[in-house]
Order: sequence, then structure tokens, then C-alpha cells
Amino acid sequence: METDIKLHQIIYTSCKRGIDGFNDGQQVFSYDKGFKYSKSDNVRSLFTYQPPSLQPGVVMTEEIAKTMPQAFTFRKIDSGTYAITLNTYIGRDYMPTGGRFGNYLSHSIIFNAAYLQNYPCEFFESEMLRGFMDKDEVNNPDPPGFLPVPVLSKGSKISVNSVIEFLNNEGRMDIYKNMFYALLSFNTEKKRVVICDKIENIIFWIAALEFTLPLKNVCNINFTTYEYNPSLSNSQICGVVPDGTSYSRVNPEQHFVFDIINGKTTEFNLKNDFIDFLDLSMSMSYDIMQAFHQFLGEGYSYTEAGLEYFDAYSLYVLRSDGIEGIGHEIFKKASAFAEKYSKKDMLLSFTRELLKQMRVIINLPLAYFRDVLSLILKQYRNFSDEERTGIRDCITGRILNIFSNPNFNIHDFGDSFRVFYSLCIQYGYNLIPEFVKDSNRDQLKSVLQYDDVSIEKIKIIIYHIFLYVKENSVESAIFKPDSNSGILIRTILESTFTSHPEMSGDIIRHIINTFGVKCVYLLSMMFNINSLLINHPNDCLNIETLWSHYYKTASRYRNEERTAVINYLLSNKIYGHVYYLFNIILNAESNIEKYKEVFEDHLERIVMKYEPYRIGYAGKILSSYYNKLSKSYTEAAEQAKRGLLNLILKYKLHADFIDELSEHITENIALAKPSDEELAILKDIINYIFSNKQKLGKRVKLFAAGIIVEKYLSQGFNRGKNILNDYSGGEQYNLEGIREEEQIRYIEWIEPVISEFCTKAEDLKDIYALFNMTEKSRRKFLDNCMQYKLKQSGEKNNFRPLCEYLIFIFSIDDDDIFRETGKNLSGLNKSKMELLDKEMLTRFEKEKNVIDNWEKIRKIALSTNPLLNSISRILST
Repeated sequence: METDIKLHQIIYTSCKRGIDGFNDGQQVFSYDKGFKYSKSDNVRSLFTYQPPSLQPGVVMTEEIAKTMPQAFTFRKIDSGTYAITLNTYIGRDYMPTGGRFGNYLSHSIIFNAAYLQNYPCEFFESEMLRGFMDKDEVNNPDPPGFLPVPVLSKGSKISVNSVIEFLNNEGRMDIYKNMFYALLSFNTEKKRVVICDKIENIIFWIAALEFTLPLKNVCNINFTTYEYNPSLSNSQICGVVPDGTSYSRVNPEQHFVFDIINGKTTEFNLKNDFIDFLDLSMSMSYDIMQAFHQFLGEGYSYTEAGLEYFDAYSLYVLRSDGIEGIGHEIFKKASAFAEKYSKKDMLLSFTRELLKQMRVIINLPLAYFRDVLSLILKQYRNFSDEERTGIRDCITGRILNIFSNPNFNIHDFGDSFRVFYSLCIQYGYNLIPEFVKDSNRDQLKSVLQYDDVSIEKIKIIIYHIFLYVKENSVESAIFKPDSNSGILIRTILESTFTSHPEMSGDIIRHIINTFGVKCVYLLSMMFNINSLLINHPNDCLNIETLWSHYYKTASRYRNEERTAVINYLLSNKIYGHVYYLFNIILNAESNIEKYKEVFEDHLERIVMKYEPYRIGYAGKILSSYYNKLSKSYTEAAEQAKRGLLNLILKYKLHADFIDELSEHITENIALAKPSDEELAILKDIINYIFSNKQKLGKRVKLFAAGIIVEKYLSQGFNRGKNILNDYSGGEQYNLEGIREEEQIRYIEWIEPVISEFCTKAEDLKDIYALFNMTEKSRRKFLDNCMQYKLKQSGEKNNFRPLCEYLIFIFSIDDDDIFRETGKNLSGLNKSKMELLDKEMLTRFEKEKNVIDNWEKIRKIALSTNPLLNSISRILST
């Protein structure tokens, strides 16, 4: 069934003639006029009723018929479409020629989800549902009229108050708790809730179950107050009677049976906080249940009715009362529910609430702390800087507590550190720099001075410093003053050398072994740590000073000495240090010629000979040199920039600044048809930038467009257009900001080729759309293009080129352009204007918009004095 049902009704019973039939008997009596789906299987499946069988020897009578249970049913019949049905046993057939027992009446209201503003149970005994029909209605030989469009209206019997009163009598509350647990178990157990009670009580049990859930969660739960055979029912909740139906043959294991009449009800081990909440809300204050429903509806997308509903309540308690007092297992379920069902920004709001409880969280048992931390870190990138700082401080503090706690052995500490480290890396930051903060470093120093400090725990921290260096590709020296790893290593060495000198050798060997595995900092280790141990065992802070001094000294070496240092670094694949040394040497020079000498020597002797170094650092080297040149405006700097461009093109090196450099150099090339020498330079620049998938500068991009138009448009429009599109990078060729005289020269270069080879209006439109022209350049382009088309059309009185141009103009839909076009046409003599008019009217007689636009332009042309128009054009150029 489609989802445009809106609101309809249909009645099914025995009658003389139904709205769609000719024979008497059980059939659709009538429905409202707009109901298109009366014959659908989903709708027809609602018309089912089988009364309880009578005891042997008992004959059905009118009085007995009145005691047969009505079946009040709610059913989801399709996505977003629902039905409320009342099936009533009538007894004898209405028709006077029949009179046999077995007749029943089905009345269904069918509606879209938007109409369901009340719980389905609240429509019980609503006046909108009929339980009888007048004999004159059903015995009429004429087809019945359409039913009116129904109005959804509640009954008066079911309300929250009446249900609460019902539950708090005759010990029903405990049965209700188990019944609700059974309802939520349907998705996992696939068992219906079957209720056997007095027929007038069934709807109260169903209503109690519904009121415990939000309305959106109830929509998927079918129920019926009476079912002959619950095992074949479409309902998740079935009311039954004790005698005369298939219920007596039901296997108790097949359903969750609640037989109140016979005192046999399903029981569960109800150890759940929600059950106590259920008791309180359904006996004393339903307002607290509504508050929970509101919480769930406003922030979460959960629409099921399963055992996760208990997890939703755990989340509600957690968010209301805070994490203190919430057990680990409850937190895991609550947080899992939040991650799965939170609406936009709700999960972030939840984790922010947790952040405010860090004083409690930091003291949670370790496994619990890890789970809370994992949830918080998933939102790390969305937090403010202040919030992120609080998270990092909390984690670092917890690690230092574990480090200093002798009850945590080396394995416990190692496992915890690895978990915390991995979590932080996964969600956006590294732990190691946090230990460098003054407060954390002071605490680490203090811990390292304990008598029972564990060297193995120290080694774990050192190993993770190594991971930090490795994973972040740190290229600065290990003991550089502002290096996080350098500061932390110094802290460890300083504290242990002072308080535990006997550990010094072991720790140094561990540092060398750990960092030497990948040879990333071998040079710094050899020069600095060895010097520390041999010459200054008590002066650990000099390591970084020696390192810095080493490279300052290296910058003053002779070429052969520099070569020896660089070869050592290259042989150990420490390419970052090679680049570092290059920068020091470059910055030590003071004029353009020296910059150029250092750069070109480094490029030819090292960059072009060592591919891994070239791949990793060529771009940075080029940028360093270019930045130096950019600070000078001398002729020598300009020549050096041209030389740099030639080297980039020669060696096909990748340079991020190529657009800026090429734009600067092409400023000296007029934006017009280039000379052969200029064309060669431009082609090299354009091909380089395009092959490296870099962005063309505005000026270079315009040159590229001109070259493409001139070379490729004549070889086929589509080919030329496709190449223009490829080079455009998805943006227009932009004449904005270009000097007006250059704009005009540029148009004079490209327009003749465009006019000649763009023979169709669509061609012109496509090419025109590729350029962002100023008012001046646009007018020049359109004016020249039209003059060309006028000339083409006038030579053989073939006005097709001019017609195509006019169609192109119409696509722009600009009154100023229309006026200019009309003025340009004013130069045509009368006969040519008539021929053009005939051509337009003949070709586009069925295109009203085209004819209307042409009429505007034609009137302007006829009303314009050609002589005055020529003078005006001369004065405007």
C-alpha cells in the first residue's frame, strides 16, 4: 500500500448489496470516496473474526451472540500507515431470507502516521467505530453511498488515570512488570504477549503497556483485545478468552502467557532499575514517566520496543544524577545506547556533562575509567581548547598515579600506558607532549625520586617517547630546547642521575637502543649523549646546547666538510637534518648571489642525486629559496626568480608556489596573442602546472585558454571545449582585475577563432560560460562576435549563423544586450531585415519565447537610426 492514505474508513459485513458488488453476503459494505485501496490485501486482512466455540450441546442464540467478545485491533499495515479496527459478532445474518448465525461487522479506520497523536489504546470505545448496523441499511437493494471521511476521536474509557487505578487493584502491579518485560523481549525471543482475563480487562493491560512507552515506540506494536488463535495472529499482544478458542491448546513455551483467570503468569528475574521506576510512575506519579519519554523523544532516535529501552533509562539516570553511583556495566549499556541513537549534537552534550565530573571519573576503577575515557575521546575533536586541556590533564594525572603506585606492577602499568597511548592517538592527540607541562613534569620528577622507582616503568615511558618521534616524523634534534621529546628525556635523565645514579647506564643504553633502531637520531645521540656521559655526567642540560652549537658550526664548514656531514646524514637516511643544515647555510648568507650559489649547488649535487631526499624535501627547499628571493625587489632577485622557474621546469620539480611565481613572471608578457618565444615559455609553464595537478594562476590560466582556443577549437568544437574544461579546474577563466586595455586585446585574440568555429548557439553558450568577463570585455566580445556573424550571413544571404547567434543572446536574457544587439542590426537594409525576420519566424515558429525575444530586438533595430548608432559606437570605443 502506498503512503498517501491520509485518513479513510471502510466497513465490511453481510449485506444485500455492497458498494463494489452485486450479490448478497459478506462483503465490503462501503468506504469513503477518496479511499483507493479498499481491495488491497493489507486492508482485506483486517476483516477477520471467529467467535469462541460454544460448549457441546449449546445452540447459538441472540442473547448468547451479544456476549461474544469484540476484537479491538491496532495494526501497522505498511510503512507509515496504520489501522484501528473493531470486529463485532452480530449473530444472525441481517437479511430476512437468511437468518443464519455467523454474521460479523468489521469497521476500520486507516490513516497515516501524522494522524496518530494519541496512543492507539485511547481510541477504545470511540464513537467513530460502529459495532452494529441498521437492517434497512444492509437490506437495501441499491448500492450504498460513500461513507464520510472519518474523524479520529478518543473513547472515554481509557486514560492514564483509569489505567493506574486498574493496575493498583487486585495485585496487578507485579503481573504488569513481568508483562512489560515480556513485551520488550519480543525482538530477541520472538514470543507474543498473550493475556487471558475478563474481556473488559484486556484493554487496560494493553493500555498499561502502551503508556509505559513513548508514542513513537508504540507505533510498531500491533495488538488485539480478542484473538481466536494467537499463534496465527499478526499482533504482538493478544487478548484471549479461556474457553472455546485455540488458546486452550497453546503451548505455554510458544508465547509469554499471562493467564490471570487461572493464575498462571510468566515471571522473570526482574533485576533492573527501570522496574522500580515503573512501579513508582504507574502507582504514584505518571509525570516522571512522561519526563523520561520527553528525554528520549527530544534527544534520541530510538523507535523500537526492545530490551535496549532499559539501557535508555540507564542513560536517563546517568544524565540526570551523574556518574557517581552508576556501576560500570550500567555505564557501558547507557553509553552504547547514546552512541547508537543520539541525535545531532546530543552525544557531544552527553560527553560534555561527563567532562564536568572529571573529579569523580579520575578515581573510578581502571577498567571503568578506560571506558569513560574512550567515550569522551571519540568527541575530542569537537571540544573546545579548554575542554581538551582538561581531558589531557586527567589522563596524564591518572598515568602518573599508576606510575607511582607500587600496587601496579610493570605489566599493569605497561598495559595501561599502551591502552591510554593508543586511545589518544586514535582520537587525535599524543600523550607525550602532556608530560612536558610544568605541573606534570614536576610530578614526574617527584615520582622519579621515590626510593622504589621502577626502571622498567621508566623504560616504558622512553619507548613511547620513541613512538611519538617516529609517528610524528619529528625532524628537529632530539634535544632541541622546544622539542617535547627532548624536554621529557632531559627530565628523566636529570631526575634519575640525581636520585638513582646506579640506573644511569641502563637508562642511557635503553635510550640509544630504542632510538637507534631506526637510526633517526643516531647523529644527535652519538654527539650529545656520549658527551654527557663522558665529559659532563652531572650537567645533563648541556646536551641540547651542544647539538645546537654543532649545526651552527657546521654551517661555517668548508664545502668538503659540509659534504662529509651531509653524506653521513644521507647514509643514515636522516634527511630532515640535511634540510635543516641547508637552511642554516642559506640563512647565513646575506645577498642574492650567495643565496643562488647555495641553492643551485645543493640542488645539483644533492637533491637531484638522492631520490628519497628529493621526494621528501625538494618542495621545501624550493620554498625556502623562493621565500628568500621574495624579500628582495632588485633586478638580481628578478633574474634569480626567472632562473628558479627554469630549474623547476627543467627538472620537473614540484613547487607549491608555482602559481604565484608564474603569475609574477608572466606580468611582463602582454595578455594577447603571444610571440613564438613567449608561446614556448607559456606552454612549458602551463604543461608543468597541469601535469602536477596544481592550480593555474589567473593570468596563466587566461593564456592557457587563448592557446587552447587557437589550437584546438578549429580541430573540433567538442574537443576544444573539453580541453578548456580540463584546464579550467572547474572555475571560469576570469578577466576581473585585468587592465581594460589588456582585456580588449585578449578578446581580439580569442574572439575571431570562437566566432568562426562556434557555429551553433549551444557552442557559443558553452564557450561563453567558461569566461567571467567584465562589462567592457563582454561588450567587446559580443559586439565583435555579432559583426562576424553579420558578415557571414550577409555574404550569401544565409542568415543561419546570425540566427544561431541570436539564440545564444536569448539564453543570456539581458535587456542591455538585447538593446545593443538591436542597434547592431539597425545597419541591415530593409530587404535583409525582412529575410532575417522570415528566417527567425520560420525556424522558431513554435518557440514562443524565441519569437517574443526576436520581436523585442527587431523593434529596437527598426527604431534605431543607423547613422546615430555608428557615431555612438565610435564614441564608446
